[in-house]
Amino acid sequence: MKLLPLSLIFFLILASCFCKSPFSYDHQTKTYVANHEPGVTGSGDCTITPFFSPDHSIDSLTKLIESATKTLDIGTPGWGSWSGCSYPHDGLIGCTVDYQRDHERFTVFPAVLNALHRGVKVRILTNDFGSKPNNTVGLIDPLTFLQLAGAEVRYFTTVTFLHTKYIQVDRKTAAVSSVNFSYTSFMLNREAGMILNGDGAQPLIDFLYGIFSFDFSQGLILPDLKYSASDMAIIKDTSIINYQMPTPVPFLNAYVSPSTPFKLSSCSAEMTASPDFAKQVVLKALGEAQDSVAIMIYQITDDVLCNTVHDIATDSDIKEFVLLVSNTIYSSYDWHEAQKCYAKLYKSGVKIQMTELDFYKYSHQKFWIIDDHIVSMSTGNWSPTDYPDAPAIFPAYDTDPKEWRKTNRDYTIQLDNQPIAAVFRKVLDEDYKRGEPWVPTMGVKLVELEE
Repeated sequence: MKLLPLSLIFFLILASCFCKSPFSYDHQTKTYVANHEPGVTGSGDCTITPFFSPDHSIDSLTKLIESATKTLDIGTPGWGSWSGCSYPHDGLIGCTVDYQRDHERFTVFPAVLNALHRGVKVRILTNDFGSKPNNTVGLIDPLTFLQLAGAEVRYFTTVTFLHTKYIQVDRKTAAVSSVNFSYTSFMLNREAGMILNGDGAQPLIDFLYGIFSFDFSQGLILPDLKYSASDMAIIKDTSIINYQMPTPVPFLNAYVSPSTPFKLSSCSAEMTASPDFAKQVVLKALGEAQDSVAIMIYQITDDVLCNTVHDIATDSDIKEFVLLVSNTIYSSYDWHEAQKCYAKLYKSGVKIQMTELDFYKYSHQKFWIIDDHIVSMSTGNWSPTDYPDAPAIFPAYDTDPKEWRKTNRDYTIQLDNQPIAAVFRKVLDEDYKRGEPWVPTMGVKLVELEE
């Protein structure tokens, strides 16, 4: 069965969804006022494990879920089936119950189901795209299956869109990344993430847990769909599911990152949330750069951040400035907005490199390195939705359409550690070497690619 990228799934669902506002994924129910102050590390050892797609994301995150013994929280924009069970085909959505249980190739699904069978309490928060499987003919999707199997599944309502990619295990380990729950993100994109563990990282883990729990408490419970007794027997079957870990898709001559945990005697990190106070922290760190700034990011569409990049790159005190962006952007609107930023930078003499088109479908990671020892990584892009400006008050669309802003929930971590920064810098440098310069004529090539 042909696989579709999660972004295309979302588009198909959105196109068929009728909702009360013009923005079908916007189910924000009340005004949100920023209240989550940044979280900082505490005393004690910590372990930080960087990981990247397509090199290690699938095994890193699947194994993390496998390690759960008490609790498991997952925040994801959407949940795509790798076996065709979450997008429309033949006019219907879903797979048969037995097929979903035994033939799902996305290993996170059986790993979560096995966790439920071990007695782990599972909470899943995602977005409502206005679609559901056709249960009247016995079809089911991954989220409905997991809910009926015992997971608590809710739709995000805090602001417009849940954009975090977050997993927490036993309140002791957390993963934050750019990896969507799609085949494309795990196997075909360049993505980046970190797994955090240890006493020193516990305040960050608690910070993430607190925000997730806040958002989850406001979420909407999935509709309770009915299935036959025979289907429910399959859904409630608690026998462990065996599955094969997929091998990352090889890209000839592409750089393959290592998968190495860093055990630190002390952590020095800060975790922020969007739309709360993340932008202020990012701008402050960029403004304090002394020697070098290296950015590897999917896109820059925010005017403030674009202007900040311009000022840094043209500042004579900065000895090194590197900017590597994705050769391809899914959204045509975002693509055009990014070209405006890149054109401004280009006219000012900024050299922009684009990732190699033949390697990854999207270079979807979002990280930047300051002075070779501070590395920041985000679940969000440098866009107005992921890093909104003040005021930090976000009315629901139905409350005040004139004041409403399309706004995402995201996480950003800023870590001060030279060896870990070097791992991210190595990925940037290796992909940079294989890329090509951005020039205005590149836009023609990208428009043809989109069409």
